[in-house]
Amino acid sequence: MIKLLKALFILLYSIFCSCSTIHSLSAIYTTNLLEIDETLVSATLKLQENNEYYFEITMSKEDIIISNLISYGTYTIRGKIIVFEDKNHNYIFSYKNKENYLVGNVTKPFFNLEKIQLKKWSEKYNLTEWIQEDIISIKRQKNYDTNSVFQPYSYGIYTEPIMQLELILRENNTYSYSIGGYRLSEGTFHRNNNTNELIIYDKNMNHYFYVFITESGLIDSIGTYSVELKNNNISAN
Repeated sequence: MIKLLKALFILLYSIFCSCSTIHSLSAIYTTNLLEIDETLVSATLKLQENNEYYFEITMSKEDIIISNLISYGTYTIRGKIIVFEDKNHNYIFSYKNKENYLVGNVTKPFFNLEKIQLKKWSEKYNLTEWIQEDIISIKRQKNYDTNSVFQPYSYGIYTEPIMQLELILRENNTYSYSIGGYRLSEGTFHRNNNTNELIIYDKNMNHYFYVFITESGLIDSIGTYSVELKNNNISAN
């Protein structure tokens, strides 16, 4: 009889735990990164109930808002830890859930965003149309032919002014990548043999990204996607 009661208790406890465990969220978390010339640069992480996420860097000035989708994929909740799997870069990172905050993981960082705290801003989030368009653009980018006619590139500062992107390629083969003035990534780079592809190594993430060389510039795939960066013909220091 005692064994039967123990077995029943264990069964009821396991059912309670499985019911009370949170498997998904629908929320928006955000934090301010910096402010330059009255432009506020923010990081925003959006979670959907279907376990998909979208990570953006947003620049806002008065009524103008520009958002760059830097990561998207799926997430899994493991107790207090939320594990994110980036579909485009095949990279896994995590944040710790502390009440109304998400805290970055310095052992498995995401760009230069491991030390920030994202504060819950909203309980609900619905996928917006522009994010769907960005994902379609990403999928097109994957079909880019890196073995087309050989294209040269030069060291210097490459920018896209509307999205406020900046990629600096230095002669010592180091790089830095910024969105809205916030330095998101830095490390080293080299050309992938005789292809039209630069291999970018982020030293903080210990991870590789790729930039595509075209006749008129570079196609960004580090932080945002399928945006052409133009060389300003300014030497990089």
